[in-house]
Amino acid sequence: EHLAADDFKAISRNATWLPSMVLLSELCAYLSDAPRARVLYKLLLPYALRNASLDVYVCYGAVSHYLGILASTAGEFDTAESHFAHALEFNQRMATRPWIAHTRFQYAAMLLTRNRPGDREKGIEMARLALSAADAIGMKILANRVRELAGAGLDEQAGPDGTVTILFTDIVDSTGMTEKLGDLRAQEILHVHNAIIR
Repeated sequence: EHLAADDFKAISRNATWLPSMVLLSELCAYLSDAPRARVLYKLLLPYALRNASLDVYVCYGAVSHYLGILASTAGEFDTAESHFAHALEFNQRMATRPWIAHTRFQYAAMLLTRNRPGDREKGIEMARLALSAADAIGMKILANRVRELAGAGLDEQAGPDGTVTILFTDIVDSTGMTEKLGDLRAQEILHVHNAIIR
């Protein structure tokens, strides 16, 4: 309450202001505080094309990630989608694997909440990508949050009786491809491959 008073003016405009705002964005979403989400959104919007960091020590990823969280909290899902798409591209350009995973998780959560035609399928796929990345780099808390969010949707490949068919495939020269493209891009290609053969 103290920090939020008078539209967050209690927070000094210094090197800690931007990281404070992005962390407050997450808190605001956790509390489902739509009115304050709108205030924070207006304050952060001028920084939409930036990376949030605390000096050279801590990187919080694309500011657009937090704008997506705030827009989603305020129920502005189309705006949120635009911000999440930008954040994903921005974080991928920086190769910040943890923030890519976080953005995919938040993007998935927004899609599953909005629930328009096609949102569930896209949200589940986004959740799968977030889970794959979280598992690959040991982000156990995020991986658990993804599983909790998507639940049974992550297991939709099972038949009604629980039967699962396993098919082993190989991508020619996948090791060379990974060395050339890097882990992140190679994982994306693997997910496309998997979507095709499913």
